[in-house]
Amino acid sequence: MNIMDEQEFNDMIIENTTIEEVNASYVIFRDTILRNVNFFDVTLENAQFSHVEFIGCDLSNINLEEAGIHYCTFKNCRLMGTHMTEASLREVKFEECQCDYIVLGDGKFKDVTFNETSLKQAGLNNCKFNNVEFISCDLSGAELFDTNLKGLDISTCEIEGIKLETHTVRGMKISLMQATEFAKMLGVVIKF
Repeated sequence: MNIMDEQEFNDMIIENTTIEEVNASYVIFRDTILRNVNFFDVTLENAQFSHVEFIGCDLSNINLEEAGIHYCTFKNCRLMGTHMTEASLREVKFEECQCDYIVLGDGKFKDVTFNETSLKQAGLNNCKFNNVEFISCDLSGAELFDTNLKGLDISTCEIEGIKLETHTVRGMKISLMQATEFAKMLGVVIKF
């Protein structure tokens, strides 16, 4: 499948195909379902995705820098190492996805849910969170530097080795079991 600059995909179902060796900007996907689509060696900078469902897709290692992703769902997708720096995500759901090593730095998130999603070693630095949920996710080794985490609930998540700044965690919600991990970050030794 060939994709060119400023091309639009509206009201489509794209399935069981591979999109490869694409370097295009300002591409628009609207009201579209992508099912079992594999993306390889793809750069879609400044792309816009609105009301798009990604089901069983592999978007690993692609470049979606400065993308606008609004009212979209990623279900059972692979986004390993996907580069989404400076992306804007609004009303987006990630369900049962593999997002290890994803780069979401400098992103703006509003009404975004990560549910049963692996985000090991993910880069979430300098992000703006507004009503973001992490439910039963694996955030092991994830980086959240320069990101205000006030009100964020990660109490159901795996957080071993998570990297963040202690001044950004005020008001964050964690479980009692996670408190020991946070104590280690603060250099506090807990005796039992």
